[in-house]
Amino acid sequence: MMTRPPDATRVMLVAVSFLALVGSWGQPLLNSHSHRQTQTAQTIQIFLEEGWHPLLPKLHFFGKPGYCVLEFPLYQSLVTGMVRLTSLSLETSGRLISWLAALLLAAGLANIVRQIQEDLPDNDRTGWPRPACMVLIMGTPLVFATSQWVSIEILNNAAGCWSFSFFLAYLKAPSKKKALLFFFSTAISLSMKPNVLFALWPLFLLAACRNKEEALPPIFMGVVATALAALWFFYGEKVNSLGSQGYKISSISSDLLLGGGILRAGNILKLGGRIVLYLVGPGTVILFVALTLSNSKDIAARWNSSKGWIGASVLSIACYLTVFFGANALHNYYQLPLIVPCFLILMLMVPWKTGGRASLLLAAALVINLGVSAKALMPQDKDWKNAIAFLKTRISLGPDQPEIVIVSNWPAAPPVLGYYLDRYGKGFTPGELASTTLAEPTPWVGVCDRTIDPGCAVRLQTEKVREKATFGRLEVFVGNKGT
Repeated sequence: MMTRPPDATRVMLVAVSFLALVGSWGQPLLNSHSHRQTQTAQTIQIFLEEGWHPLLPKLHFFGKPGYCVLEFPLYQSLVTGMVRLTSLSLETSGRLISWLAALLLAAGLANIVRQIQEDLPDNDRTGWPRPACMVLIMGTPLVFATSQWVSIEILNNAAGCWSFSFFLAYLKAPSKKKALLFFFSTAISLSMKPNVLFALWPLFLLAACRNKEEALPPIFMGVVATALAALWFFYGEKVNSLGSQGYKISSISSDLLLGGGILRAGNILKLGGRIVLYLVGPGTVILFVALTLSNSKDIAARWNSSKGWIGASVLSIACYLTVFFGANALHNYYQLPLIVPCFLILMLMVPWKTGGRASLLLAAALVINLGVSAKALMPQDKDWKNAIAFLKTRISLGPDQPEIVIVSNWPAAPPVLGYYLDRYGKGFTPGELASTTLAEPTPWVGVCDRTIDPGCAVRLQTEKVREKATFGRLEVFVGNKGT
């Protein structure tokens, strides 16, 4: 049997889990990727105010009726249930679900590592114990940050991770229970966002090729799950009421796929640096360098036994980044699907040795990674916080109010303001507002970020401005437009 891990790793797991739970408690959704968080929160907000309609989820910021059938709203439904069950705020309930999903992700990846390394030589002495795996995953900068987001990303990645874990478990010891768990986790992940399982296809292929006879039933169930997910997205294209601004599979921007013209050496190096800094973590790099130097004699044996899995993991990373290069360059959370292949490479190649030194190295890695997460991914945007507080005192709030026009030179402003003002409305740039004719007087709010376009505020001042204020880099306007 594998040596029981020292108590220190269990203490670290409890500590990092507690910090992830309370790190953003009571804070608004104005840290990293606030537009993605408030977009998700809007659907929950509307579920709570207008009733739970999972087949017709809505968003505020494209105007009424706002139907936007994109990802299957499992996360949004769970948070809605949490709010109604506990009476906690939407933000706190969403973070609780994300925190639980992060623990599931860490446990799922630890389970994958355990199943694969069982076949490696001298695994009892050098294999990675579950608590150490979970500490490292929960403590990576990106997982630690997204465990405190109101977003589907961490739940989607947890479902995809467990899909592969159940696939491996079925191949080793087939059972109906494992097959059903594989089917449901696969269907959930694919219907939320297919990119997670796309990132793992070389690993699925290698596992299936090594056990061809047992692989046929789960492969068939995976095909059925894929068909169901495709039906969901096809239904979404038909139902969306967003017109030319709608989310459609057939019109996904080429900027998100195959580089979109930005697949250049400089951008590749930047993306690689972000993966090391946020997904893997600088503390993790230091930990594995130290473990490599102290366990160099065991690495050759582990490499020879696991080079198939390492090769498949490298292929996973290469294919995913090539196809979704643009999305990864724009959004850090698109790199989360690479956590399985990245950490498989590290944990299968570099052995763990129990003892005080390894635990101290793990603790140091955890501190460094959490510092990076707190510094780079979690700070609140105080300018936006003050701007929203100002607008809430100048605008009537609530879904029963007329539609509002949201003007900004920051494309992500409509989701943020649509959520915090709790109003249906459409987003415009200052130029679009000037060329738009409205049939009746319509209230509008404008937020100009001087770091994006210093001339934005000048253009807005030509409109009927009722009130304006400045908060740091932001200039905020309230006005009316129409006849």
